[in-house]
Parts: sequence; C-alpha cells; structure tokens
Amino acid sequence: MSRLLPTALSPFTALMPITGTYDVLTVPVLLPSSTVASLLPQELRSHLLPVPAEVLADLGLTPQSADAADQESRQHLVVLQLGRQLGTGPGPMALHFQEAKIEVPYVRHPDCPDEDKTYSFKLMCIFDSKVLCMGSAVQAGLTSKTTSFTPTDSPSCFEASAPSISYSAEGYMSVEATSTHHAGGDAGPRTAKALSEMAWFGAATPRNSASRFQFDEGSVDAQPQS
Repeated sequence: MSRLLPTALSPFTALMPITGTYDVLTVPVLLPSSTVASLLPQELRSHLLPVPAEVLADLGLTPQSADAADQESRQHLVVLQLGRQLGTGPGPMALHFQEAKIEVPYVRHPDCPDEDKTYSFKLMCIFDSKVLCMGSAVQAGLTSKTTSFTPTDSPSCFEASAPSISYSAEGYMSVEATSTHHAGGDAGPRTAKALSEMAWFGAATPRNSASRFQFDEGSVDAQPQS
C-alpha cells in the first residue's frame, strides 16, 4: 500500500487541462490472470502483458508461480486507487469529491502498433457525484459508477501518521489499510507513482487515443507515504 498526495496535471485535451490534488491509497494486488482477463472487454482478453519482476518486488508482491508455461497459476497485477480529489477541475473549477478506481496495468492497446508498449486499462471509476460520474463516462469513455463513501472524505480525514485508514465505497469495496514498514524503502511509492502515470484508456475511450496523469512531487501537497 502506498499513499500519494500529488498535484495532478491531467490533460484530457490540450485545451482543458485538469489540475488538482489526488489524495490516494494505492493498493496493488495479484489475481489469477484468467480472472483478470474475464473482467476485460472481449477484444482485450488476450492483451495482458507480462508484469516485470522488479515491479512486483518493489510493491512487495510475490507471484505464486514463476512458471510462465503454467497457464492456471499465472497471475496479473490489479491496482486499486482509493482516493479523494481536492481542488480538482478545469480552469477556475476546484471540486472536492471521492474517486476510487480499479485499474489493470500492463495491457496492450488494441490500436498501438508497438505491441510491447504498456498501457493501463481503467476497469471502473467510482464517484460520490452523479455529475462527475457522467462526465467521466462521456468525456473519458470510462465505466463509471456512483455510490456513497465511508468515511465521506477518506483518506484525507486521516493524518499521514495514522496507524490505519478505512475506505469504503458501498457495494463495491471496503478496505482497512494498516501502516507497515516495507524493506524496499522508497521503491514502493516510486513504483506506485509510475503505475499511476502510465498511459491509460477505458472501455469507450476513442481507440486512437490515450491519456495520462502527471504527478508533481515537488508540490508542498505531495507527501508519498508507504
């Protein structure tokens, strides 16, 4: 688990940059590749790319099997982002809202000629605002849902030194994150940031395009925690 409070620059289009702070718990998990593939659109189910061993090591994850030929025991990385947007929006807009994401990194884009270039597929975005949910679906082409969150402003309502953080999106996920020491030092937060900055697309994103976030760790708001 990594907590990252970056200032985000998210240019969905060059004419309307979206800026703000995303206070987020990044939770990486390994699931059977067959399960992950079954959650993807049909055209992407054969597009999972290998996750580098060093990425898994940085995240403190150990695959159950290293035998690439063993189809049944292969695993793939799924990333939960449990966050709250603070002062986020285009231009003068500065909205505060809950936004959780379920992402599958290391996916090949169906229209990218470089078959080894990695993308992240946004499986689902969950908001506490119907307006933002609709905007996410229409503007970015993402599968988006609306629900209530408990606490209503997690993880921002917890101090950086809190021993545990709870985050619940009703009907979708309930997480209790406990602070532990990871021997990898800064490697975990650094890799979590790299995953968050991977180019991404969704189920209805125009197939000739992809977007990416940029996180400014130099901002006074940025406090990576492991």
